[in-house]
Amino acid sequence: MLSLDLAGLVRASGRSWWEARYSRGRVVTEWDVASGGGLLPHLVEAGHWDELERDGLIGVRLVCPNGAVAELASREDHRLFQFKAGGAAAVDGKQLHWCSAHVIGAVVDASGACVCRAWETAEQRVVEFEDNVFAIRYRSVGPLALEHLGVRI
Repeated sequence: MLSLDLAGLVRASGRSWWEARYSRGRVVTEWDVASGGGLLPHLVEAGHWDELERDGLIGVRLVCPNGAVAELASREDHRLFQFKAGGAAAVDGKQLHWCSAHVIGAVVDASGACVCRAWETAEQRVVEFEDNVFAIRYRSVGPLALEHLGVRI
């Protein structure tokens, strides 16, 4: 269950945040990584998934600004991942970035099959889907860089 302070922070940020759970009970949150362990991260700063320890990682949670929470678990190390789908553009000399979906996933077998949950930013909803990490069809993402995401199959 999320604390009211955490739910308020996520709501105020207007975006989704990830949370990683380990077999020994430790929880690492994106806001911990983004703030360097400080109390309040900048509300738009993203934490770095690639800096997480993967050994013992058994759960990933997606906390959304509308109060929804999506969660996935794995019995095996190196099977959970998260990424953001979006884009960038230059307009009038300014760099614009956007996130259209924040995805968490769990690889379920050696073929690359995975189950996923995504916070769709424009639609303000969580969706569930099945896909394959070697060619993600969702939003035409394509193959994932598994090494960068810490996934081993």
